[in-house]
Amino acid sequence: MGKVCCFIGHRNVKKTTELKEKLTKTLHWLITEKEVDKFLFGSKSNFDDFCQEIVKGLKEEYPHIKRVYVRMYYPELGEQYMEYILRDFEDTYMPERIENAGIARYVERNQEMIDGSDYCVFYFDENYKPPRRKYSKRSVGDYQPKNGTKVAFDYANQRERGGKGITIINLYETEYEKIVSGILSSFVGLISSITFQYFDSACDKSICSFGWGIERGYPHAEIFYR
Repeated sequence: MGKVCCFIGHRNVKKTTELKEKLTKTLHWLITEKEVDKFLFGSKSNFDDFCQEIVKGLKEEYPHIKRVYVRMYYPELGEQYMEYILRDFEDTYMPERIENAGIARYVERNQEMIDGSDYCVFYFDENYKPPRRKYSKRSVGDYQPKNGTKVAFDYANQRERGGKGITIINLYETEYEKIVSGILSSFVGLISSITFQYFDSACDKSICSFGWGIERGYPHAEIFYR
């Protein structure tokens, strides 16, 4: 029996070449190595749209994979709307648990997808904050809304740690690590090029030797006086 994967990420995600390559490689791995053949999609974020675009392209190579749109509204669909949805998906459904969820529909829908998945591909930045919102159209004051992706990520983490059979893949972390690694590599290269630097002053001459403090995990400098 095939495995299931869902996608959850921030409403606004920059669609970089690096992210596309990482996501594509992850999907190839899930399909070929982990036997994933069903992908669950929500809505409300361009990360969903980005993932949908890439999975759609992969269907030419893997025609057996199935895309499923998990709806938040409309328990019953008219024929025209169903035809519209099936242009981009092979199936769609609305979970019973969210019919009476009210404003918690988004949270409940994400939890439904997590509960039904073996793998969950996130794009989650713990420092991200949604734009502030007004209490009402006429209100002067505003408030900081909750980060819906964080709520879903925390829920998935609880299930993963509890041995519920789900694996989390956070593409933001892999991108962040790559950026930090690139910065450190550039820094080490710069340090190596100025290993010995002479400084002249009216008082003395010294040699400043820079090195990489591997055992301490940070750059350090040693001053040797002549």
